[in-house]
Amino acid sequence: MSWTETASTRSLALIRIGLAAAIWATWGKDLVLTYNLVPKQFVVAALVMTATTMMLVGLCSRIASAVTGLGLAYVMVAHEYVQVPLWPDVQVALLSAAPVILALGPCGRSYSLDRWIALRRSDKRETAPPPELGDVRALGVLTVLVIGAQAIEALTMSRGPWLSGYTLERVILWQATGSSPPGPGLLALTAWLPAVAIAACVLWWGLVLAMVYPRTRPWAAAVGVGVQLVIYLLIPAGTGPLVFVVLYLALIEPNRVHALIDELSGAG
Repeated sequence: MSWTETASTRSLALIRIGLAAAIWATWGKDLVLTYNLVPKQFVVAALVMTATTMMLVGLCSRIASAVTGLGLAYVMVAHEYVQVPLWPDVQVALLSAAPVILALGPCGRSYSLDRWIALRRSDKRETAPPPELGDVRALGVLTVLVIGAQAIEALTMSRGPWLSGYTLERVILWQATGSSPPGPGLLALTAWLPAVAIAACVLWWGLVLAMVYPRTRPWAAAVGVGVQLVIYLLIPAGTGPLVFVVLYLALIEPNRVHALIDELSGAG
């Protein structure tokens, strides 16, 4: 389908909920109000946490999403918070860009207090309940964002430190021993790392190419989810992989997501 068509809003709603949870997991500790007692920091932290809560439950969803994204962008630029990185990586930057894009679409028309209020209003007026349909062009923009982020990571993996296995070696050795020099039992393992690194780079570029073509996007999303979950379980990558898992939903045609949810819930 074309992203300019009217389609189910459930994908937008699920992404909204997933992003709010990911933001809490990533920045919740840094934005605790008792850690930010300087007036300006306190106001920004309170605003972001309030907007994120509204985003999660779907109250004034579009406004809450926009405020969340813009507030997090300020947090990253200001460098005034406890553990927010000075140069945020791609996965962290996604958490500020995606909510703003999400606000461009009717992300509160499904799974939200906004919808509950609309249903109550239609009951009082004895009119038909509002359909879970809307302009889903925001999903197209999110798709471009995901492909771009995936391509940036693939470009990073195409450089010498990754292809030589050096980056993987540092991560694995630090995770296993708490230090960089390889231990005797890990020398055999590190010898295989260049091959593993090259295979991962090829896989990443393959996912980027598959995401470009509409017919292969669902398969790319499925493989991407599996890969990101493996990364999340095996490597200390923070919440970044989970952010990608949430945003991969934008790659799937929204009416298919709606139909699958109906089928799983017995409503179809």
